[in-house]
Amino acid sequence: MHDSIGAGVTVNRVSRNTELGRAERFVETIKRTQRFVSETKEWHVCEDGIWRKTDEKKVLHQAFLFIKQDAQRIAGMEDDREREEAIVDYRRYANRSGVSNVTVLASVRLLAQLVEFDTDDDALRVKDGWVDLRTNKQYGIDASKMFSLSCAA
Repeated sequence: MHDSIGAGVTVNRVSRNTELGRAERFVETIKRTQRFVSETKEWHVCEDGIWRKTDEKKVLHQAFLFIKQDAQRIAGMEDDREREEAIVDYRRYANRSGVSNVTVLASVRLLAQLVEFDTDDDALRVKDGWVDLRTNKQYGIDASKMFSLSCAA
C-alpha cells in the first residue's frame, strides 16, 4: 500500500494485515508492560510496578491470543476486498512461525537494556507504589520508573 503525499512523493504504508502490521498492533497492546532485554535475550514484564523476567512462552501465548482475536477484527471488516485480503494474510500468519515472528518483530520495538532498570537513586519501590526519598512523598505504581527491586515497607 502506498500513500501519495504530493510533489511526486509516495510513502510505503504498512498494511495492518501483514506480519509487520500485526506486530505493530501487538506492540501497541503490550508496550506499557513488556520489554525485551537484548543482553540477556529475555522478556521482562511489569506486574504491580515491578519489572521481572518472564518466560518467553508467556509472551508467545500473548501473541497467539492477539492473533486469534485478530480474526474477529477481520470478520467485522465492511469492505469485501479488504476482508478477503486480510483473510489470506491471516491464514498465512496464524501459525506457530507467524506467532514467533510477531514476537521477534515486537522485541525489536520494545528493546531495553539492563542499565535502564533501577536508575533513580532517589526513588524507592514500596508496596502500592514508590517513595521519592528527597521529599518523602509517596506515589502510585508507575511502570515507567523501571523498578526491578522492591522493599517490603
